[in-house]
Amino acid sequence: MLPHPTLEDLVCILNKCRLARNPGYAKRLYVYMHENGLETHPSLGNTLFLMLIDVGITHYAHHVFDQLVYRNERSWNTLISSYVEIGTPEHAFIIYEKMTKDQSVSPNGHTFVALLKACIELKYVEKALEIHAEVARIGILETDPFVASTLIDMYVKCGFLAKAHQTLCKLQIRNVVSWTMIIAGYVDNGHSEKALECYQQMQRDCVSPDAIAFVFALKACSSIRALNKGQEIHVEIERKGGKLGKDLLVSNALIDMYVKCGSIVFACEVFDKLPVRDVFSWTAVISGYVENQDGEAALTFFYRMQREGVEPNQATFICAVKACIILPDLDQGKLVHSCIIRKGFGSDEVIGSVLIDMYATCGNINDACKVFFGLPKRDVVTWNALMTGFTLCNDHGMALHQFQEMQHEGLHPDVVTLTSVLSACSHKGLLDEGCNIFELIQENHDISLTVDHLNCLADVLGRGGLLCKAEDLLQAFPSLQNSIGWRSLLGHCETHGNRELGRRCFNQLIRLGNVNAGVYRIMSNIYSQAGMWEEANALEELRARVPKKLMEGFD
Repeated sequence: MLPHPTLEDLVCILNKCRLARNPGYAKRLYVYMHENGLETHPSLGNTLFLMLIDVGITHYAHHVFDQLVYRNERSWNTLISSYVEIGTPEHAFIIYEKMTKDQSVSPNGHTFVALLKACIELKYVEKALEIHAEVARIGILETDPFVASTLIDMYVKCGFLAKAHQTLCKLQIRNVVSWTMIIAGYVDNGHSEKALECYQQMQRDCVSPDAIAFVFALKACSSIRALNKGQEIHVEIERKGGKLGKDLLVSNALIDMYVKCGSIVFACEVFDKLPVRDVFSWTAVISGYVENQDGEAALTFFYRMQREGVEPNQATFICAVKACIILPDLDQGKLVHSCIIRKGFGSDEVIGSVLIDMYATCGNINDACKVFFGLPKRDVVTWNALMTGFTLCNDHGMALHQFQEMQHEGLHPDVVTLTSVLSACSHKGLLDEGCNIFELIQENHDISLTVDHLNCLADVLGRGGLLCKAEDLLQAFPSLQNSIGWRSLLGHCETHGNRELGRRCFNQLIRLGNVNAGVYRIMSNIYSQAGMWEEANALEELRARVPKKLMEGFD
């Protein structure tokens, strides 16, 4: 019969199991110690408790914790943190309530950091306010930077940016971590100007930015196209030099900033100086050339990155396909498509949607359909790409058919879907269908009525001879009135010989400041049809005075 392990043996075994993180062994040890009444031993109980926590068996650890004769702050904090880490943060507050009733311990910085992380997970802002008041009352907020930064992080992640900023400003000592959280929060929530103000305030506080702070400051510049500020930050990065100047995250953020600000030359300068380039570096430059409508350069970089051993990702392939659309080059598109399949991205819905657009733009709707039907899953974006493709190929009947098929699959149209369908109705002259879709847009509060929707339906009504209804429609939405809608209606007035409405359309275009040579010609023709030769000749004289550039632009 084997001898029972000694106390020292058990401590050693527990520590080895703790390092191994093997749940099976951990449970067997727990059962052995429970059956032998060892879990209440002052030394063994705490070691068993910590082992179970590290292995991730929190509910077993909780049972052992309840049996412990002596529980200190570390034990309480460990259990609270464990519940947060395993994804059941609500239990952390239950343990905290019990902790506050234990006269032998007091919550400390580690306690409040764990509770604030629980607030982040649960979006418990009211509870966080209570914790904020408590840490301020006992003075931890000023003395523990981890509590302060976690509190600020909680406010940022719960969307209370002003409160986070206010909390930071009240601190006696503000470090780069806290400032970066605020800057990142403003950037991620679309307040880039405010982010740059905080960046400048951080420097006035003599807090030196680190790599992450620079990355978010550059993201702010990218978002609002603040090229001058981005260049200032670039100079600052180069002045600091050292590891910062070679940091790939910072360099990629610089490339992205220059690309978004339309300075592809500066982006390439940063790119060329990089000792190591990852997929994000390459994709940023390729994206820049696509943004600048230089499809040839984008594809050159796309092939070059692969020759240098860097594998494209989803974003890279999307940019490469868009480059083929810009050219447009069907042969290059097929080469990129074969590369997409070879690299295992053939079933990607997002890439599939762009491929459909590429094939349709290049006039190959059959291959667009093959891509569409080859996708394992099709969302609204994919359907939109196919409908737009048929519209580009002037097959408006098929665009409407695909709209019906999409609805049969239970998908709800979005603003892009309805724009494509209304455009198809406009070209096909489908009055009833166009009116029904327009009513659907007005009834659906999730879809905002756009200028394109208004113009398409006005065109449908005009083609159907319902000129006054088209006018009433355009008048009913003054905030969406535009020259395209009124010019279209003016053209229908010429077709149907409606002089009075034509004159009103002409006056609307004058009011909008969009009377050019083409408008004068149409109105002149309307007057000629009505036998109003004097008015027609007067407009022809005015048309002759319109600058040649405007005349060519319309005609």
